[in-house]
Amino acid sequence: MFEVNGKVYAQKLGTAIGTKFAPAYANLVMASLEEMMIEGLEVRPWVRYRFNGDVVFIWTHGEEELVRCMEYTNRCHQTTKYTLEHSKNRVI
Repeated sequence: MFEVNGKVYAQKLGTAIGTKFAPAYANLVMASLEEMMIEGLEVRPWVRYRFNGDVVFIWTHGEEELVRCMEYTNRCHQTTKYTLEHSKNRVI
């Protein structure tokens, strides 16, 4: 439990906030979750890289399939949700 501005919060999931191993642990868990999600896709990114919570990929299957992919990945885990920033003209 921790307190911020007089409010007490209890962490229900994950590792303790502020520990030295928390980022490495989170990266391992997310990498494993992403591999599971990728295996369940009908079409996959052409190239995919991840670094400290960010995922960058090149998608060659059109915007409609990209939206379907994001909808699928956001249904795979109850508390982990992805956001999407994309461009047809440049790397963001």
